[in-house]
Amino acid sequence: MSTGQTILGHPLIAEILATWPDAEIKIVEPNDFEIEAIQTASEKAGAYIESLGQTDMAKWSYEQWMTFLETVYTSTRERLRQLHMVGNGPIGDDDIPF
Repeated sequence: MSTGQTILGHPLIAEILATWPDAEIKIVEPNDFEIEAIQTASEKAGAYIESLGQTDMAKWSYEQWMTFLETVYTSTRERLRQLHMVGNGPIGDDDIPF
């Protein structure tokens, strides 16, 4: 089952569609480059969580939460940039958003 199928089957989505029957929901599956970038970010985020010694995110401070988000965001962005710079990325020179 794809991510899109899982999300579309969620009760909240069913409620949204019942409330706004003309709503259009588009799910775009990640491409191979995005999946690789997500995997890289996941590894770095996991290392950050291990460094905290606290896996319960509800107990994190604001600073810890923001550092976690920054780790995920920058790791994903940097891996996509690396893929692009070696000519393997999914986008052209004029399309790179970062």
